[in-house]
Amino acid sequence: MIEMDCKITLSNGDAGVFTSDGTCEITQNGFVLVYTLDGDGCVLTYDGSSLKQERRGETPMTLVFKENAVTECTLGGDGLIGSFAVYTRRLKAVCGDGGASVSLLYECAGETVSLEITADKK
Repeated sequence: MIEMDCKITLSNGDAGVFTSDGTCEITQNGFVLVYTLDGDGCVLTYDGSSLKQERRGETPMTLVFKENAVTECTLGGDGLIGSFAVYTRRLKAVCGDGGASVSLLYECAGETVSLEITADKK
């Protein structure tokens, strides 16, 4: 396993570009990114076939992406939990000594979302 400090960039087209400092751990089958976004703690885990995004804060959220599959987004906590379906059209992830990157195209709540995530070694 390799662990490094990284600059995390999330680019969501129309919604904008967000950056954060974080860490990237390269694992046997993928990677784990840990970062903060808008004050919330976030963990992005890729296991070689699926991507899990967890956000902890005022409204906790867990999203799972698996290419060509319907998965789920779960929102809330403390007994107030809701969910909705997510269909992932594209999931491409790569990682190495310099960090990791993810390219996602998914549909949820009637919208199509394109998301690019990079973790560049500092």
